[in-house]
Amino acid sequence: MNLFRSGIFRRTFFSILTVSLVPLIILGGLALHSANDAGATAIARSRAALDDKAAEALELRVVETANAVAHFLEEREADLRTLALLPRTGEAYLSFSQTHQAMVWDADGRRYLPLYREIAFIDPTGQEVVKVSDNRLAAPAELRDVSRPDQTLFPGETYFNEIIELPPGEIYVSPVTGYYLSTDVAQAGVEKPDGQVYDGIVRWAMTIYEEETLQGVVTLALNHRHLQEFTDHIVPTIERFTALPDATTGNYAYLIDTDGWVIAHPRDYYIRGLRADGSLVPALNETDYQEQQDRGEIPLNLAKLSFMDPNLPLVNEQAQMGRAGSVTYYWDGHNKFVAYAPIPYYTGRYNEPSGFGWVGLGADTDTFHQAATLVGAAIQDKVRTLTITALAVLVLTGLAVLTISGLLARQIAAPIQQLIEAARSVERGDFQLDILNLILHSRSAIRRLVEAARSVKQEGFKLSVLSSLFQSQPEDEIVHLARVFREMAIQVQKREQHLKQQVQQLRIEVDEMKKARQVAEITETEYFKQLQKKAKELRSRLAK
Repeated sequence: MNLFRSGIFRRTFFSILTVSLVPLIILGGLALHSANDAGATAIARSRAALDDKAAEALELRVVETANAVAHFLEEREADLRTLALLPRTGEAYLSFSQTHQAMVWDADGRRYLPLYREIAFIDPTGQEVVKVSDNRLAAPAELRDVSRPDQTLFPGETYFNEIIELPPGEIYVSPVTGYYLSTDVAQAGVEKPDGQVYDGIVRWAMTIYEEETLQGVVTLALNHRHLQEFTDHIVPTIERFTALPDATTGNYAYLIDTDGWVIAHPRDYYIRGLRADGSLVPALNETDYQEQQDRGEIPLNLAKLSFMDPNLPLVNEQAQMGRAGSVTYYWDGHNKFVAYAPIPYYTGRYNEPSGFGWVGLGADTDTFHQAATLVGAAIQDKVRTLTITALAVLVLTGLAVLTISGLLARQIAAPIQQLIEAARSVERGDFQLDILNLILHSRSAIRRLVEAARSVKQEGFKLSVLSSLFQSQPEDEIVHLARVFREMAIQVQKREQHLKQQVQQLRIEVDEMKKARQVAEITETEYFKQLQKKAKELRSRLAK
């Protein structure tokens, strides 16, 4: 018996399936959508929160670096005042130079380097009297008249003429000064670790008076290498520090002076510098861009880089106003997040609010979003696991619903099909009542479910309640109909048998009547009478 050919089975099956499965699919879909939406919301919120934290951390770090630079510069100013109190002798100045050293870090490791390229006492006319150069006491023949700019350490320095004009006690501080290094010779971190290192200075100078009489000028020329140490090794990644910076990653720090010039950078060819004649190499600009690139002369001044990104001059302007913050812009193939903070050093030419300049700490946006990306990936994994689990539950539940729907539809359709078969058997007259007995002795799907559940009974499940409810229920309508139909079929069968017996009796009686009638018809004929007469005469004759 193929139940799928049964209209009742199909209608019952698909009705139960629709009522059960459609809400399940809708609820499952809503649950999955809610989970995905919640995951996306969690990722977005965590990304925003972590990005805020990352921005805050970078901004805090750049402020700390800017303050450290300012403190370092103030210490150099204090060294100048100390130097002014020392005896103006070669021994005192050399000892001062030798005791003022600081550590630098390069590819070969860490080492100590004198803080000052030059320490000198100059008389009121501009003639050097005592000078220590590169931690070595200069010979008399090496002493120069620095009132002439062409005789200074770097041609064009005017510090002596400027400090003489200042009131007593004021300090002169120069901009970063050094010869420019072109792209073909300059060191550039890991890109070109064996290149030439920018060899510049920042100079401090002050006058010395005794009883209001000018005695001369003392000067210190800080080795620029120590200034660059503040930014060359900072990276905005989990490593935090590196021996050699790598500008190709977009993750590095740099220094900008109060005029917008780059004065410390992983690529030394971006740092402002002089030509041999003492003239300043022009900053990279839109008009001469290609010619400058061809010459390899590309020092950067952020105030003049709007043609590359309008954010650069804006960042410089904000920092020059004494403001710290962060911005995102595109530079050198990277979308960069940059935190910036002004260097609060206010002496000489460096005034409030711009100070000495500012520190920038850049991070490639992929690096900047790294923490948020990791958290987002973890959340996505959880959502993916939840989705797979939910889909598995939905599929298993769907299969269970499909199975139960089939069982329930079968429980409804099969007895009806059996009743139909029984009715057809009655119609044929073979009375297959054992079909009805199957219905009467079968149990419903609910009873079987109760028995199966009892076999895996767990603590807390009150299956006895369900079982008692089932047992207390009267027989269902199908069983009742089968019972009535069986009684009807039995009665029909009995009546049919009785009718057959009656028909058989009637047939016998009819046959006997027909025979009698046929005999009567024969005996009543004239021919039969004559035969009887002749037979009688013949018997009489034979008797004689």
